[in-house]
Amino acid sequence: MSGRKKPQSSTDEPVDAEFKPVDSEADTPPARRSLLGWLKLAGFVAAAAILGGLGGWVAGRVAPAPEPADLSALEARLDALEQDAWPIVPDLERVLDSLDDRLTALEASGPADALRAEALEQLVRDAAGLAERVSALEEAGPGEGADEAALEALESRLREAEAASAERLDDLETRLAALAAGEAGDTADIAAALAPLQRRLGELDARIATVQSEAGAAPDLSALTSRLDAMAERIEAAERLARSASETAAGPAAPDHARRALAYTDLAEAAVRSGPFALELAELRRAWPGAPGVQRLNAHARNGAPSRERLIASFPETALRDASGETQVWFGVLRVARQSQAPGPADAARAALDEGDLAGAVSVIEALDGPAMEAAAEWLTGARARLDIEAAISALRDALQAEAGE
Repeated sequence: MSGRKKPQSSTDEPVDAEFKPVDSEADTPPARRSLLGWLKLAGFVAAAAILGGLGGWVAGRVAPAPEPADLSALEARLDALEQDAWPIVPDLERVLDSLDDRLTALEASGPADALRAEALEQLVRDAAGLAERVSALEEAGPGEGADEAALEALESRLREAEAASAERLDDLETRLAALAAGEAGDTADIAAALAPLQRRLGELDARIATVQSEAGAAPDLSALTSRLDAMAERIEAAERLARSASETAAGPAAPDHARRALAYTDLAEAAVRSGPFALELAELRRAWPGAPGVQRLNAHARNGAPSRERLIASFPETALRDASGETQVWFGVLRVARQSQAPGPADAARAALDEGDLAGAVSVIEALDGPAMEAAAEWLTGARARLDIEAAISALRDALQAEAGE
């Protein structure tokens, strides 16, 4: 059929057949069938995934909801919180009513009060916000407060606010009552009037304690005897002044003599002790202007000076012996007194004190120098102050006696 002549075979046998050319795309149909199979498989897998997800979604929608947790504890806490918060509501309403009245008054005032009105409006807004928060708390159901820590914090803050508000209201009521009754000014006046008396009582207590300590610290009866003698002398002088004042009572100067005598007696009793005597000295200066010896007493009135009893008890005898060489100290423990015919400064000063001769003891100490003087320097300062006070008191007594005898 092709029209071409075929070569003859070697057997010269005719071949009745036609040969067709081989097509290179003979395998194409099997490849298409394979791709189609893969597409079918992918479609099946996708459909299965979609159906599985749809089934899970349907199961989730149809399945019963989980049982809610036990909210009894939270409901009880919310009930307690409502009970705690409820007493605050009337107070807030009362505050809001008061602020509303004040705002109305300010609105009716002039334009100069605009800033104050604006500030009060802001205060009203804050209070209204607080009221809304409390109302929301009262209306909240048990399901809205799932956080127990938040509930505890809110409960604590409400209790603190309630306590602070109550305390502040009580303080304001007390202050208003005090202002209404005029108690504030009266209390201040009473306190101002009692302050000098309290100071005087404190000074008297200190003096009593000092006298008691001095009486317990006296080493022997010689100091007590000297003190009794001095007191007897002052009493005798006071009696003489009283007699002279009574004898001249008809004269114009009698009241001055009596006042001066009383002021001198108070000053002498106060100055003999270890302690200040500024009040008594001021009273003497008012009763006796230009009294002799007052300037010398001014230097010691505020702090006073050690009494004779205290000077006797505090005399640094051991330190003075060590510093003056009257004793030898071995190894810082053992003290051995040196044998000497003449008494040392410590023995001489002690003997003078035992005899009541404070001036003689001071003279012995003033003759020292070096370490011995340093050991007794503090005691010497107090003894000099005591002698100076006694000299001034003696000058006052003499002047008062001379004036009474005129």
